[in-house]
Amino acid sequence: MSQKSEIVYFDQPGPQNTDELFGVVGARLKQGDVKHVAVATTSGRTALRAAELIGSSGVQIAAIAFQSEYWPEHGKPDEGVAAKAKQLGVRFIPDQPKAAYWHEVSGESADTLRKFGQGIKVALEVILMAVETGLVPAGAKTIGIGGSSRGADAAVVATAAGPDNIGAFFVHEILAKPLDKGKS
Repeated sequence: MSQKSEIVYFDQPGPQNTDELFGVVGARLKQGDVKHVAVATTSGRTALRAAELIGSSGVQIAAIAFQSEYWPEHGKPDEGVAAKAKQLGVRFIPDQPKAAYWHEVSGESADTLRKFGQGIKVALEVILMAVETGLVPAGAKTIGIGGSSRGADAAVVATAAGPDNIGAFFVHEILAKPLDKGKS
């Protein structure tokens, strides 16, 4: 037995793909077997957009932003934007426990994941961090959403696991990704 599904390929990475990506994710959520979405967000805007576009589908949205020790370098979520997202049911990554995975994905591991595109790398990482910080239960089929810079341009469906049980992590589907890595 086999299944056919579509993968959406964006011409270029970037925030211009965000709304279309959430349309793809929303269509996939209609199948009913995914109840968790982990979305990368720095300012909180991508998490808010997720809530606006797919929040009514009955899924739990976990916003994975940088934890406070990274704010000086990467910035923190905008308080007003995050508050709006939380009002729509989004749960943001807590500051504790620390997501050790931030420290562990580097070198060859990160470079290997980037071969699929920065957004795919991030989509996988946010699922791992969501489990590690208690936002998504291990073993749950989860959609991970990442981006190449701002916004969202990549999504996967995976069985969620934390870094302590990486062998249980499994990618079932790639929903969307850029065809090109963009400017280097």
